[in-house]
Amino acid sequence: ERVEPLEHDAAGNIRFDIHYEVDSRQRVVGWKVFDGNGNIVKRFEVDFDSQDLEIEKRQYGAEGKLERLQRYVYDDNNRRVEEQHFDATKTLRSKKVFTSRGDETIANYYDVQGNPIGGPAA
Repeated sequence: ERVEPLEHDAAGNIRFDIHYEVDSRQRVVGWKVFDGNGNIVKRFEVDFDSQDLEIEKRQYGAEGKLERLQRYVYDDNNRRVEEQHFDATKTLRSKKVFTSRGDETIANYYDVQGNPIGGPAA
């Protein structure tokens, strides 16, 4: 486990504390966010495939219930081409699609009907 420096507010009080979980391959496979009183506020878990590509990230609330889920899709060259955003019921809410144009990568968000939107749907 790796602990990051504490985040403090202007008065010097601890705002939050993050504890990272690192596996034997030194990949961050999760982290917990604690408030200034040491209570868990959020917990995150990350899954990788056999090629060390991040394929799923899950966010849990203080009560341990799933809040949101992201899945990642890659092309044959291991470039991320899509992020899929799911809600707490694992229902697809939006997608972020990456398009390469020369050296530039453009990211656009779409709702489940394929309509452009400004950011991930909650």
